[in-house]
Amino acid sequence: MAKEESIYRNILARAWRLAWRNKVLWILGGLSLFLGNLGAYNVLDRSFGFPDLVSYSDKPGLASSVVHQATGASIAVGVAIMLLILGVIAGFVVLVTIARGGLIDAVARRDGSKSVAVGESLARGKSALWPLLGIALLSRIDVPLSLFVLVPFARRAALSGQEHFAIFLVVFIIITLLSLTLSFLGIYASAYVMLKGEGFVSALRKGVALFARFWLISIEMALILYAVTLLVGIGLIVAGFVIGIPLMLLYFIFLFMHVPGAIFIVGIPAAILYIALLLCAGSAFATFHIASWTILFKRLSEEGAVAKVVRLTARFGHIFHRKLI
Repeated sequence: MAKEESIYRNILARAWRLAWRNKVLWILGGLSLFLGNLGAYNVLDRSFGFPDLVSYSDKPGLASSVVHQATGASIAVGVAIMLLILGVIAGFVVLVTIARGGLIDAVARRDGSKSVAVGESLARGKSALWPLLGIALLSRIDVPLSLFVLVPFARRAALSGQEHFAIFLVVFIIITLLSLTLSFLGIYASAYVMLKGEGFVSALRKGVALFARFWLISIEMALILYAVTLLVGIGLIVAGFVIGIPLMLLYFIFLFMHVPGAIFIVGIPAAILYIALLLCAGSAFATFHIASWTILFKRLSEEGAVAKVVRLTARFGHIFHRKLI
């Protein structure tokens, strides 16, 4: 058993080794990116887009003018295209959900030194599709809440001043905390479905109980992984400059030599290279991210743990006690 002081280092090291040594899992990790990880971060990101959403919502005449100009044939074609798009989206959501469940299963088994094929893990994810899909939809409830609750409050705050801004701020904090809680619940409930064979309701109930017991550890882990995410983002920016500077010099050389189509000769390979780098890094990091949460779930559900803040408080508590006395 790992030392209590090194719980996070131990989990992150195991997750990184597993992700690096099992690159085939990056395919599942890449698909899992589309379900998101911690919804609260998405709420924070979307908050910067509220002015644009508000400006669109202030144009009710646009939709009515489009309806008046539409004919019966165009409406039928539009409905058919919409149904086709919805079908493709639904199929993709199913695929991503199965991939997320398969990745959780593969991580848990390979972390336990068990050999398991990706196809076998995907089959397990497929067998648990409906509870996983229900959990995934529940954990992403921050999306409609942001669109249909935060946006109207943001518009009122923008038009009415400080009074409505205070209300908007309170609603924003409540929805952000709810989103964060649902995200943790989604992580733990999905693990209960895949690793413990629980059904939808049972997984949610046990996920709530696990989060209620270890909420502080969950937040600490989320903060650590968020810091790692920022470092990865900085690394990708640096990698972009490393790739871009030599290519930029090559472009100027071609330009000086009057090579026709220099921008395409240099730009297209550069774009392909950087997109490939982003996809590879994103898939690897998503695999590492899910591996970290899966290993943490195993630790909490089997052995339990003590949060770092609690350990530090207990370690230095006698010092403050003496000073107070």
